Amino acid sequence: MFIKGQSGNPSGRPKNTHDVRVLAKRYTQEALEKLVEWMRSDNPKASVAAAMAILDRAHGKPAQTVQVADESGLPLGMAVVFRDRLPDDRIPAETRVPLSS
Repeated sequence: MFIKGQSGNPSGRPKNTHDVRVLAKRYTQEALEKLVEWMRSDNPKASVAAAMAILDRAHGKPAQTVQVADESGLPLGMAVVFRDRLPDDRIPAETRVPLSS
């Protein structure tokens, strides 16, 4: 039961998250083999989901485009690029914004 105004996690995020990632990376090959197995299955939902997961991990998720209009109603194009999905060399130099550390 939570008490109003009191955090349910007063000590914050666990400090050993990095260790979990290191341990999880040991299963990368096995996980990829399982995704390939599901991709090749006769279950269309499973095969599409597995294929998408493989492509996302190999190439990153596609950049998403949002179209907005200015005050006169003319459309303006804007691309949202998630920096953790693309290496710097795939982001056009004129659109790069330095990340604050």
